[in-house]
Formats: sequence, C-alpha cells, structure tokens
Amino acid sequence: MATAASEAQAFTTALTEVGVFASPARTRVIWAGLADPEGRFAGVAGRLDVLLEEYFVPEKRELTPHLTLARINPPRNIREFAPELVGLSVASREFPVDSLVLYQSHLSPRGATYEVLERFPLGA
Repeated sequence: MATAASEAQAFTTALTEVGVFASPARTRVIWAGLADPEGRFAGVAGRLDVLLEEYFVPEKRELTPHLTLARINPPRNIREFAPELVGLSVASREFPVDSLVLYQSHLSPRGATYEVLERFPLGA
C-alpha cells in the first residue's frame, strides 16, 4: 500500500448521486458516487491489484468509486421502499483525497466496526 500511495498524487473528488449494488431489484448496498473524471481512483486500485496479486485475486469488475451509505440484508427491491433514491443527486463541494487507509473490520451481530491499522499519504 505504501508503494501505491507514494506513486499517486493527492486529488479532489465530490459526491455525485445515489446508486445501488447489485441492482435496484436486488439491492444489497446503497452508495453515494464519487466524481472521478480522470480515473484517479481506478488508477490507484489497479496499482494495488498489481502489487497485491500474490496475496489477492484482482477484482474483475470495473471500479465504481463510492462511499457506502447502507447495507441491506436480506437484499430488497429498493423500488418498494425508496423508488426515487437511485440517481438522486447528492452533489457536494470538492474535498481532498490525500491518503490510503488500511482498515481491519470487526464483525459482530450488531454490525461491523472498523479499526485504522495504518494510513499511507499519497505522494509521500
């Protein structure tokens, strides 16, 4: 992670619109998109895939830069309870992306909590 972070430069992003994974009919995750017109998130993620391929299978799906807002378990049709949500603009001011953060998740019946293990400044 330190190598990928050192090779990238800090940049800015902004929130865009609300979306879902896997699909509106089978929503598992509700997210807010992150603007990435220059493909900076994808560049860092691709570099991490290369650097960590000895330990992890690279992701085959195209990256969708996002912030997770909610997880739905079991999956539901979002049109049944929030039909106007997908595509809703949540445009924000720009904010900085200046580091990669390695988290450890701690799962429990009450949900996950996340612990920061290390922070890697971009361009350091």
